[in-house]
Amino acid sequence: MSAPDAPAMPTTAASRLRWTLADGWTVVRRNLWQLKSQPGQLVTALIFPVALVVLFGYVFGSAIAVPGGNYREYLMPGLFSMVSFFGVVVNAMAIAADKSKGVMDRFRSMPMARLAVPFGQAGADIIQGTIAVLLMAVCGLVVGWRAHEGVARTAAGLALIILFRYALSWAGVYTSTFHDLDALMRVDGWLSRGWDFRVWVYLQGRVSPRWAPFSGRG
Repeated sequence: MSAPDAPAMPTTAASRLRWTLADGWTVVRRNLWQLKSQPGQLVTALIFPVALVVLFGYVFGSAIAVPGGNYREYLMPGLFSMVSFFGVVVNAMAIAADKSKGVMDRFRSMPMARLAVPFGQAGADIIQGTIAVLLMAVCGLVVGWRAHEGVARTAAGLALIILFRYALSWAGVYTSTFHDLDALMRVDGWLSRGWDFRVWVYLQGRVSPRWAPFSGRG
């Protein structure tokens, strides 16, 4: 039994573009299908951003006063930017995990476009990121955040945030080419510890009871 012939390589720029998009969409579907067997990633991508909005916008929002303004109007842009920045580490770790499992070696042995893997990873991430941003916006409206510039400009601002997330996802994919999974996990741990420390320093002087040690309240 003879081995099947490999498909002919595209020769024109248009055919190479179609080839890259088709293979990239296949990788997008593969990455999204993996979420079915890895619910932890889905929770991190969708539930964690919403939990941040509820925690700081609702639980702590009433305890933090901004003179002449609404605390939530400062909170939401910061959370949008922070969640988008996490896309760098998420995409870098996803590519590095595939490298450590030998998935990339299998991809290299297949007749597929070279840009299919980074395009597919960034595409799958932007789909999750778009859903997360929309969920955050809805939860922000529920806890008291308001957009004062109209629907069109608000939608344009959210689109800019999504575009920012997409750019950072490519930065994460590029970063994964220089670092292995262990190094990226250490970076993720440093970011998590730094996040915990910043949250405590920011909140302890505002919401800690007076009897708590080092509350910063006189």
